[in-house]
Amino acid sequence: MMTMILYFTSTARFWAIAGVPYNRVDAEILRRQIGNLTTDADFLIHLGDIKAGRSSCDGDRFEEVRQNMELLTVPVLMVIGENEYNDCEDNEEALRSWRRKFAHLHLHEKLENSHRNENYNGGMLDVSIMPGRNESFYFVLKKTLFIGLNIVCWWWNMPGG
Repeated sequence: MMTMILYFTSTARFWAIAGVPYNRVDAEILRRQIGNLTTDADFLIHLGDIKAGRSSCDGDRFEEVRQNMELLTVPVLMVIGENEYNDCEDNEEALRSWRRKFAHLHLHEKLENSHRNENYNGGMLDVSIMPGRNESFYFVLKKTLFIGLNIVCWWWNMPGG
């Protein structure tokens, strides 16, 4: 599998990644790529699927990914993918574990002194978390509204879905 990192330029500059790391090789490639990212982006967003479909949904897997994301010196936001929820035997436990590891990742301690921007609230993104659904969020940066929304595909696990 090839890891892909995309850089978008608009009013706000950010990195977007998805579908990685599915395994240890991907994790190592991602660590190297994180080390090569420039710090002139405003944030990085991971669009979900941090594990292969039916692979383990345990907290250890999520912790490993979290540690990689904390290597970044820009705020990191995560959107939950169907692999982290729908493809888990115990969906609710997987969601609780994901929330514990990623819902407030954009506030990790490395950012406090390393990434300051006049558009942030005290150097941090001013992210609003949806009450009771802390995997969903929104924020405004440079007059642009960004939304991370968890919409569960209810039909995914149905016969023929």
